[in-house]
This record gives sequence, C-alpha cells and structure tokens, in this order.
Amino acid sequence: MSRNKSGEYVGFNFEYFQKITKYAGWKYEVVDGKSWENTLKMLERGEIDILPAVYYNDERAKRFLFSQRPMCSIYSTLNVRVDDMRYDYEDFSSFNGMRVGVIKDGLDAEYFKEYCRKNGFSVTIVPYRETADLLSALDRGELDGVAISHLGKNSVFRSVAQFAPQPLYFAVAKDRERLARTLDEAMTTIKLRDPYYEQRLFEKYFAVNALQRPVFTREEMDYIPKAPTLRAVYNYTEAPLEYTDPKTGEFKGIVADMFRVIAAYSGLTFEFLPVHNRNES
Repeated sequence: MSRNKSGEYVGFNFEYFQKITKYAGWKYEVVDGKSWENTLKMLERGEIDILPAVYYNDERAKRFLFSQRPMCSIYSTLNVRVDDMRYDYEDFSSFNGMRVGVIKDGLDAEYFKEYCRKNGFSVTIVPYRETADLLSALDRGELDGVAISHLGKNSVFRSVAQFAPQPLYFAVAKDRERLARTLDEAMTTIKLRDPYYEQRLFEKYFAVNALQRPVFTREEMDYIPKAPTLRAVYNYTEAPLEYTDPKTGEFKGIVADMFRVIAAYSGLTFEFLPVHNRNES
C-alpha cells in the first residue's frame, strides 16, 4: 500500500478493501498510523476498526479479531540493491555480517531471525518504524539489506532470499464482533461470485516485475559462462504447446516461447530436437 503522485491511496490492501465495502455497504476513512508499531496499538485501543495485511499468531489473536479467510498468502524476502554484487541467492556465507533493516515489531523480523538461525549466519539487525525509511536507508547504502514481506512489482531491489510463506488477514478491533462478521460475509460473497478475484489482484501487485532479472546462486553464476549448448527434445505435433512450423521448420509454441525467455534471462543456449514421441528421447 502506498500513495500515488496525486496523493491517492493505492495497492492490494486498498483495492481489496474497496471491493469489500461494496458488499458490506460500508463507508470508511483511511487513518495514517505513521508506523506499524503504532498502528497495532491504535487497533488494540479501538482507535481504528480494521487493519489489513496482518500476520496471525496466538499472541495477536488475544488482542484482535481476525477475518476467517486470508486476504492472500505472501512470503518474506531479504533484499539488496541491484548493483550490490556481494550477495548471490541464498549464499549464506556472504550474508554473514550484513547490516539488515527490519520493521520494528513486525513478524517479518522474527521470521528473518529464525531464517538466520536455521541457516547458520549472523547479521546486525536494525529496526525501523516506517517502511519508507527502511527502503530509503537501503537505497542510500546505510544498510546492506532489508528483510520484509515480498515487495511485488514495484520493487527496485534484488531478492537474495525468500522464506516463511504465510497467509495475511484483516485484523479487527477486539470489541467489533459484528463488524468482523460483516467482513467475513463480504469476503465469502466475493469468493463465491468471483472465485479468482484474489488471484488476479495478487498478480496485479505482487507478481515479479518483468524488468527484474532473476537472482542466481554462486554455483549457477559460475556454471552459466562455461555451460555447453543444452539439448532439449520436443514433440513436433503438439500444437499449440510445442510443434515444428511447417513453413520455417523452426521450433514453435508456448514451450518455445518459454525457452526463449529462459535463454534471455539466464544466458544459456539451447538446441531443440524434434521427436514424435517423448519416449524416443
């Protein structure tokens, strides 16, 4: 969630909530809580009614009500600057000693600490109150990385680790049981009338940006320049998936298009061999 150049609130949370209000018959006001830590306190004190995109745990369940259905599932990431080539994907030895920013009191921070322990590397954790300050600090080089929920299509950083996939929920003030029931009814109605709404919304905001290059492990980086031409077979009669173009004799179809993308992103080269049956390979 963010504001666009016109000052309007935009993002997955707001678009989803606007959809809910149509079925719930609500009018709402957006309240800027300034920081995640303060926003949770405002919800607990009843100063706000609903907070989107909240991870569930037992401790929070004692303080808030949660929607019965998740908004979506998301994972946490460790991000570095695009031009910082010190780090490769899950290169845990290079992660040692990193200065990593997190959101204060966010469960992403706890998931990252567990990820560090599990994979045997140590970092310096630097807490921030606001996401904008956290990302600006990384951009300025004051941090080596940030551990935060997947940033989606608008990310200008490289993700060198992905971990802790978890569902996200709407959290509701503890004494607003009727509000929580109406929220659940609206979310159920959306699911029944438009089963793929959440999936489309997720793709809109969280799919990987096509301009972002894939991040490789150190072993993959070492392999690619030395790799021979890789031979792949395809069935020349299975249009539109894969087939031989009768006019040009070239490998065509959906699979061919996928291989072109793989080759462009990875630097690998391929030779394609047509067969009538894959068992012939």
